[in-house]
Amino acid sequence: MGTSILLEFVETEREPPSEEKHILAPRAMVHVHIAAPGPCDGYFSSHIAHGVVETVGAVCTFALGRPVELPHMVIPSKPETLPQLDERRTDREILTLARKGTSLDIVSPLAADGGLELFRRVRAALITFDAAVRQDRDSVPCILYVVAAECLTTPYTEWRHSKLTKRFIEFFHELMPTDLDQIVAHGNFEEAFGIRRGARTARALRHELLDRVYDYRSGQLHQGLSPSYQGLGVGFDAANEARRGLFCDFAEATILRYLAAPRVSLIGHPAFE
Repeated sequence: MGTSILLEFVETEREPPSEEKHILAPRAMVHVHIAAPGPCDGYFSSHIAHGVVETVGAVCTFALGRPVELPHMVIPSKPETLPQLDERRTDREILTLARKGTSLDIVSPLAADGGLELFRRVRAALITFDAAVRQDRDSVPCILYVVAAECLTTPYTEWRHSKLTKRFIEFFHELMPTDLDQIVAHGNFEEAFGIRRGARTARALRHELLDRVYDYRSGQLHQGLSPSYQGLGVGFDAANEARRGLFCDFAEATILRYLAAPRVSLIGHPAFE
């Protein structure tokens, strides 16, 4: 990521019985090497490294699709490893971390015009996505996935609270129509969102999907969480599980599409409204 962060992904075999190896993914570990400026190891360089590591962890969670636990502290690299790490940081053979063909390097754009604003938005989206992945109750990650997507639509202006619903719907209509169509075509779409496809157009179905997604987030936040417990004797409610997966797909596609083509919505601007 950029020229100052080197990521080393390591998989280790699990030791429990062999049948568990077919059920659980290999244990993953990420060694993160951060080149922090400073004359020596001290408060200044430590403060920078600790300030970056949470964002890097969220990026790794997004890349792997499962949560990455942060270390309790960041420690300096051993002096004898520094020459090799410096050589690797500038090695053009080592590629940039990506997810589904889209670069997850949110550090390099900081050097470009407007890069800090892009970085803040994507950092917020990734950290929120990371929090969603860790939740047990299905409604909570669904809320957070919508928040992760919505924070990319919100301009850093005084009028950002105007036309929220309209901005949300139009932003994603423009950003990711194909991804929305894939969600509409999913086998669990009607059950998860309570929408009947019928003979309506693709745009009409995308519009209702986005409206339901936004309404779900707002309803849960303003009215509280709904019960979702399903005991073994009651049966399994596939709708909640499917909804969580589809909300995750929505947030992931939003972040990837935004990284590929960043933009700012002017919906709500007083000169246009």
